[in-house]
Amino acid sequence: LFWRAVREKRPPVGVAEAFVGRGSLSAVERMQIYRAAYWARHERCLRETYPCVLACVGDAQFRQWVAQYVEACPSRAGTLE
Repeated sequence: LFWRAVREKRPPVGVAEAFVGRGSLSAVERMQIYRAAYWARHERCLRETYPCVLACVGDAQFRQWVAQYVEACPSRAGTLE
């Protein structure tokens, strides 16, 4: 459920019940933070790896390609290293 909550655009059913909110953040809001960090790490890594592609196609297109790539080819490892 954690993996799906991080990778999917909308939180899957059960996130609010399975995870704990803390302070002013609900469980869903906390998972959105993890989701944003997951996608940002992948984008940063690919930007650093392919700076020439980024320069050629521009930020918006590159970001779209990153999303498509990560969606189609999710990492099987716990880290990007």
